[in-house]
Amino acid sequence: MLKNILKHFNTLDLQQIEAVKLLDRVETKVVFPRSKLLSVLNQMESSYDMLCIDGLSEFEYESQYFDTPEFRMYLNHQNQRSERYKVRRRKYVDSGIEFFEVKKKTNKRTIKNRILNRSTQCSINPIENDFLQKHSPYSSKMLIPQLKSKFKRITFVDKLKNERLTIDFDLAFMQNGITITIPWMVIAEIKQDLFTIRSPFLTTIKSMGYHPVSISKYCLGTSLLNSNLKSNGIKEKIHLVQKNCEVTMIDVAAV
Repeated sequence: MLKNILKHFNTLDLQQIEAVKLLDRVETKVVFPRSKLLSVLNQMESSYDMLCIDGLSEFEYESQYFDTPEFRMYLNHQNQRSERYKVRRRKYVDSGIEFFEVKKKTNKRTIKNRILNRSTQCSINPIENDFLQKHSPYSSKMLIPQLKSKFKRITFVDKLKNERLTIDFDLAFMQNGITITIPWMVIAEIKQDLFTIRSPFLTTIKSMGYHPVSISKYCLGTSLLNSNLKSNGIKEKIHLVQKNCEVTMIDVAAV
């Protein structure tokens, strides 16, 4: 049982884990089967501490992504442009806290800027627009709500405080009344200041035969839910993910 394994980890509170924010970072992602999660966690206990708030260690996330009507941000990722962005409103379901976030990614680093801003609007509000224009070449007039995502996350920090590790599972993507669920997949993301820092998790996961893959949840969900979009690069990664996770199809269900 997942909860039984998580009980063995030393825990950190939110203030302690926020000391390792790493909003300007190098990211490494690894995708592996949900069936291997317990085995992976068993090998992490001596190297990582885990975020725990009010007895909770698994947290639910909801994200609303924004893009241009022609999916310019998605296509910039698909085409591996040297400078690319993601814009989203992220809700921490268990606490009700919401952030408006702008992520800038280059071929070397990822920089995330965010503001605490609870919004009842679906579209980008004036406060968010000012922040968006400050941190990206976009404005609210250029963007519309596109993909939504939901997932659960467990957050870890290595004992040396060099690395933040998130493990996401129970993924679901929603757009235009269609939902795709991917219960068989786990996405782990290593966040470090320098790529040269040794990651205990990466060493463990490589020993199990799983290696880094550059894939984003936004691009994955958008590709699966919009068959008319260019997606040859993303589809190659999806096939690799399916092979790693030993599945042949992704479940699609109408809402």
